[in-house]
Amino acid sequence: MLTVDDDEFWQGMSPVEFGELPTLQDAVTVVGYPIGGDTISVTSGVVSRIEILSYVHGSTELLGLQIDAAINSGNSGGPAFNGKGNCVGIAFQSLKHEDVENIGYVIPTPVIMHFIKDYEKNGGYTGFPILGVEWQKMENPDLRMSVGMKSDQKGVRIRRIDPTSPESKVLKPSDVILSFDGIDIANDGTVPFRHGERIGFSYLISQKYTGDDAAIKVLRNSNVLKFNIKLDGHRRLIPSHSKGKPPSYYIIAGFVFSTVSVPYLRSEWVFGNGGGGGRKRGWCLQRPETVELESTKSKEVDACGEDRIGDEYPGRLIADDECKLFGVHFILLSTAEYGKDYEYEAPVKILDKLLYAMPQSPDEQLVVISQVLVADINIGYEEIVNTQVVGFNGKPVKNLKSLAAMVESCDDEYLKFDLDYEQIVVLRTKTAKAATLDILATHCIPSAMSEDLKS
Repeated sequence: MLTVDDDEFWQGMSPVEFGELPTLQDAVTVVGYPIGGDTISVTSGVVSRIEILSYVHGSTELLGLQIDAAINSGNSGGPAFNGKGNCVGIAFQSLKHEDVENIGYVIPTPVIMHFIKDYEKNGGYTGFPILGVEWQKMENPDLRMSVGMKSDQKGVRIRRIDPTSPESKVLKPSDVILSFDGIDIANDGTVPFRHGERIGFSYLISQKYTGDDAAIKVLRNSNVLKFNIKLDGHRRLIPSHSKGKPPSYYIIAGFVFSTVSVPYLRSEWVFGNGGGGGRKRGWCLQRPETVELESTKSKEVDACGEDRIGDEYPGRLIADDECKLFGVHFILLSTAEYGKDYEYEAPVKILDKLLYAMPQSPDEQLVVISQVLVADINIGYEEIVNTQVVGFNGKPVKNLKSLAAMVESCDDEYLKFDLDYEQIVVLRTKTAKAATLDILATHCIPSAMSEDLKS
């Protein structure tokens, strides 16, 4: 939510009025500043579909409009107007594929107004609540008979329940949800919507706010039960947003431990004109010097090896090799981020947890070895990148803070990290802790852990 404090800024301006949710075939006009020029762009089309959509930037599913007006990069955040000049939504994404054209998506006014009212009600954005279950359609008659549904009963079967959600205290797997807030749910998971239309019943949930109560009617062992549930937000094992917080990290013996989030996976760094995701490589000065290279200007490099004229280097770097050129010491660095194609490039096990894993406790995190800062002590472990840490010295790793605490307080002879794919990392405790100080100094890292882990 953005605003301008200076009242003079608003003088002479007329606010845009929101319009009602349009119907199919209603004309819409999208206004914005997409790529291809510097002046304002206006494109027109009609509403071709209204349904629950996957919001890419928020990793959630909410009501959305599909329109056939062109929406390109730069249109996001621009208003969509109806024939009366009222804003009926905000452009936010489009479908890009060789077999389709002019398929754009708009956030409709009910979602916008929910955001505004949420902000006014709670003094900040708390998000859309969810029903913390995964469900299955009940369209097959044999499936319905097997759970004891009568011919006049309809609903959806619960597959899994988020153990951290309020619903886990009353609902059970294989319960059949018959209605939500008194509205019957069909076997395909839809509910009535406007005049003769149907929509996924998650629309009913999205109309509520975090902390609101909801009446749920379920069928369990042929008995109809009613529950009153307090709705909560979505807790993900791999969060979609970092909410403005700096990344958490912990370093021991050159191993950089961090937590996985969508921004972590999406982060992309390119040497020169490279592109795409995956592992990228490039040379970087290791020590601070002012170097005169052929056909280039004098470049000052700071003590951390960052070229102040060229590209910025990110936090996660892997030293692969080193050499000397014109008497200057260089190291070959590479990264292991996946860019916008992280859903295809990231490790399969991480993607599986991104899509399907549920946290077993509110503070559970997916901890990985983000990279290895190469040193003598970690020889042979250099290729371990983005691999989950599942245990330490025989104890499960719940989150990054618990891992850091266990390592810091460890007085065993060895530090043993159990990783995914049955890998292990073993280090002598005294040697590892002593080497950490030298590694931090070499890489100009002021602390072995982020501030949030120190408290």
